[in-house]
Order: sequence, then C-alpha cells, then structure tokens
Amino acid sequence: MRIFRILVPAAILALLLADCLILFACYAAIPFQNSGTDLFTLNDFLSQQIIVVLCVVIPGMYLKGLYEGVWNATPTSLLQQIGGVIGILMIAQALIRYWDADLALPPAILIPGSVLAVTMLFAERLLFSLAVRKQVGARRVLFIGWSPTIDQLAGHLVAHPEVGFVPIGYLSDRPCESRALERVGPLASLEDVAVERAPAWVIVERRELIQAAALTELLQFRFEGVHAELASRLYETALGRVCIAELEPDSLLFSGSWQPDATNLAFQTLYSRLIAVVAGLLSLPVLAITYVALKLGGKEPTFTGDARIGLKSVPFTMYRLSWQDWGRDATGIARLVFRLGVDALPQFWNVLRGEMSIVGPDPERPELADRLSTAIPFYAQRHEVRPGMTGWSQIRFAESGGGENAIQRLEYDLYYVKNACPSLDFSIIVRWLKRALRFLS
Repeated sequence: MRIFRILVPAAILALLLADCLILFACYAAIPFQNSGTDLFTLNDFLSQQIIVVLCVVIPGMYLKGLYEGVWNATPTSLLQQIGGVIGILMIAQALIRYWDADLALPPAILIPGSVLAVTMLFAERLLFSLAVRKQVGARRVLFIGWSPTIDQLAGHLVAHPEVGFVPIGYLSDRPCESRALERVGPLASLEDVAVERAPAWVIVERRELIQAAALTELLQFRFEGVHAELASRLYETALGRVCIAELEPDSLLFSGSWQPDATNLAFQTLYSRLIAVVAGLLSLPVLAITYVALKLGGKEPTFTGDARIGLKSVPFTMYRLSWQDWGRDATGIARLVFRLGVDALPQFWNVLRGEMSIVGPDPERPELADRLSTAIPFYAQRHEVRPGMTGWSQIRFAESGGGENAIQRLEYDLYYVKNACPSLDFSIIVRWLKRALRFLS
C-alpha cells in the first residue's frame, strides 16, 4: 500500500492496528477487573483516557523504531525499546495530570495496565518477528528475464521480508551471474515453471519479453489471479526511487507524470516560507549559543555563502554557519553541530527568498552539477523543483546508513520530482524529526 506516496507494507499496517487493539485491551482490562470500585466507568475510559494513551504510545513507538527492522532486533533490545516508550508515557501522564486530571489515567490503572502492555507488546513483537522471518503469507515472485535491475530488486525483497515477497527465480534463455536469484528455466518453460512453483506475482524485465514468454500464458495467469507487473514499476514502488537504467526518453516526453504540479509547487512555497518564519525565529537562540560556543573554542565562526544550483538550473547563494577547519573538524562541538544540522539553519533565509524549500533535492555545486549533467542521463530533471534543506534522497541515505552514490541519489531525486506533493513533504519532515529526536535521546 502507498501512503503519502510511499510504500507501507501491509504487515506494518497490521502491526500498527494490533498495537492499538493491545493497548486498548491492556488498559481496559484493569477497570473491568476492578468493576466493583469507583475508579471510573467504561464510557469515560473509552471517551478520553484511551485516546490520550494511544496518542502518546503509538508516536513513541514510531520514534523508537518499533515499526522497522524489529524482525532483526534481539529480545533484549525490543524489551528496552518498549520499556522506554512506556516510560515516556509515565512522564506524559504526569504532565497531563498536572494540566487536566480528567485526561490522565489514575495510577491504580496506569501502573498495572502499563506492566501488562509491556508484556503483551513484547510478546506480539516476538510473534511478528517470527512470522516475518518465516515469510508467513508472503507472495511468491517469478521474474521473466534478467538484468542488474532485476537483481537489485530481488536483493531488496530478500533483505526486506516485511514487504511480503519471496523471489523464487528467473526465466531466461541464457544463465546470468545473479547474486539474488537462481535460473529456473528458459523463457519457453513459463507454463511448466508456473505449475511447479505456483507464483503469485510475475515480474517482467521489459515489455519486449512478453511476446517471447508467450503472451497467451501470461494472460491466462492474469485471469487466474496471478499479478503481472513490469520490473521498473515494482522497483520504483518497493525501493522508493526511479530506475534510471529502465527509464526511456519517451516516458519523459509523452507522460505528464514527470511535470511537477503547479498547484503543489505553489502550496509548497507557501508552507515552506511559513515554516521558515517560525523555525527561523526559534532557531535564533540556537544559532547564537552555537556561535558563542564555537568562538570560545577558538573556531572563528562566520556566516558564509556557497554557490548552488536551484530551480530551473538557476544559480543562487546558499548560506550556512562555518568555522575554521569546517568540514574536517572532528571535535565534540563540531560533531554535534553537524549531526543536529545547526550549521544549515541560515538556509531558512534561502527559503524565505524563494531559492529553496524545506523539502527538495540536495542543492548541488555548479561545477559538480555540470559534470553530472554530462555524465548521467536525465540529471537536469532534478532541477524541476526547488532544492531543499532536507529531502527524500538525504533521508533515505541517512536511514540506510550507506555511502552516497550519484546514480542512486538521482534515482531518489527523480522519485521525489515525480511524486512531489504536500503529503510526501510531510512524511519526509516527520522522518527527519524522527532521526533528530532519536539522536538527541
């Protein structure tokens, strides 16, 4: 399923729903058990307190990373993360009780309910991890044809079992050096392989192979419920980036999907400037403290401007906070400034001037942009939107923990250009805040 233009596996949505039901059951079980007391009635519980609990715990679990990679986490780390979220709930409930006691759970329910919630959520995560690792309910995928794109896609599906696909091999008239797939036969053996392996999905490398792989058989599979898809489309959906190797010039010329919507861009400019005004004013004390700290540390801080390429390849000056040995300094204060992005706060001025947005591709230096435009096809397309203080490629590389690659970065940028909208921007901002808050914690 795609939510906010981003793939969200159905397994994760099911996990979220199960969390809500478990939390409700755990905190509702206590007043049911103590029905002879006057703590509060069931209607009061349903109308107020349970909503407050969910509004604290569910975002806390998201920020703690309990909806990603839990199938690879150790039981100890899972228990620590869940316990940390419930600890946040305890603090939040104390603050809520001070503000409005009617919205907070009484301690006689909060404490035993929280103990029960930790136990149940922990058991649920263990069962979910086991189901994902065993690939319960996963769909079997057969690939028709082979290419490096197919290999990348299959490797991603293997590394991310939560997506719910199990690659079972590929059909090709010649063996290929695949790291993620085995060859299960030639193209002509499609019908026999389909009967033997029972795929739920058939992924075709390119349209030209459909005739070679017997159009009649593919149509029959489709009518029998087997889903057929082009590799480039599943690649884009699953990996969150456009496959440049499969991108044809005619798709840019004759498709309107590559032209950013003017209404979305105008709305983006509006809320980017609004955020820049509010965040810029709030960041002034942070910049002042950082400036003084660097000055006391002998770093000679200054506000500098660098040439960058903006919307429609128009150059502009991007502002930042720099200091002596900037970029090579590995001291504590410099590392903290880099990790929190304090050095980029002056870019709010670029947003106010309309040169940047809060969300967009990473602004590139003119000389590097010229080289990449010559070396990489479709590179100039990333300049159809304003560069951003954060963006889809920046977030995805930070989440993966891998080094940046010019081709992959462009693929992420093109995905953003193709899908740019306020909901995608909102998702990127939430992910950025999540990483910042997890770093601070």
